[in-house]
Amino acid sequence: MSNKEAVRPYLYQFLLEDGCVLPKVHSLFLKAITLFSEINKSSSDDQPSPGICESKYVEDAKAARSVRVWGSAPIKINRHSLFLKRFFSLERLTRYHPSVFFDFMRIDILTVVPELLESPLGYSIVGRARKKGLVEIYVHNVRKYGIGPRKTVDDYCYGGDAGMVMMVEPVFKMIEELKSEREYDEIIFMSPDGEQLTQGISNELSLKENIIILCGHYKGVDERVREHLITREISVGDYVVSGGEIPAALLADSIVRLIPGALTDETSALSDSFQDGLVSPPVYTRPAEFNGWKVPDVLLSGNPRLIQDWQMQQALERTKKLRPGLLDEKK
Repeated sequence: MSNKEAVRPYLYQFLLEDGCVLPKVHSLFLKAITLFSEINKSSSDDQPSPGICESKYVEDAKAARSVRVWGSAPIKINRHSLFLKRFFSLERLTRYHPSVFFDFMRIDILTVVPELLESPLGYSIVGRARKKGLVEIYVHNVRKYGIGPRKTVDDYCYGGDAGMVMMVEPVFKMIEELKSEREYDEIIFMSPDGEQLTQGISNELSLKENIIILCGHYKGVDERVREHLITREISVGDYVVSGGEIPAALLADSIVRLIPGALTDETSALSDSFQDGLVSPPVYTRPAEFNGWKVPDVLLSGNPRLIQDWQMQQALERTKKLRPGLLDEKK
């Protein structure tokens, strides 16, 4: 049993009871999001217990920073569920060696054009997470097992259709090599006809330990790869791009940013669009007024209850206007 599996029961205790249970793995963070909707539905009128760390914004020089204050003011549990904000900060976890608490995630990406992934996986949030050792990402060139002196990985399509197809043998050998070294939770193929990527899928995958992502190229991959090697197919939309490298980078980014420590404030991901089935409310920073355009007064009030009620209202209105289909899915 892995550390993650052993500690998952603590999450439910942490969420459903008033006591504070030390989160031992990052799965606590994302499992909470999985329960987010259920908690909101069943606890919309509950009151938080004392000692909950809340954020408020003030207009002075601290306005652009989250000012953490300790208080017990009753705040309606809505978009920013107080259950989720009861998590201990990553600083408390890192007093100990991180490996005591969670297994680091590993993502192996298989591609025929590894150069396409160098920039998106080497900078910003994903790059910093890799440098911190929060996640290991390895890009493998399928041409390692290409056929012949030219390391060929594609061939003509049976049936006479136009376009080249990735061959089964190089992909099979690459996957088998990796599987001989460790067990994998998922072997994912980035495909335009797979299930469409959602925040829920990213939440789920971030709980995994080892993932392989296969990037399609040319016209596609030999169907036998999909039938016998792939455990899941994911699409980033109803359109076709030249290869699966950019979709794979999107998937990896959406997963890695959920790992505590990848973001400066590990609770930031909780208020992202789609975490609760709504788009995010508007956000503002300094100055409070520019060119006659003012920040809403409620955000400068320092009143957490009013701010959260306003954010919930804005999220609903923006969802109705921009993504009404999300509300239909919640019914």
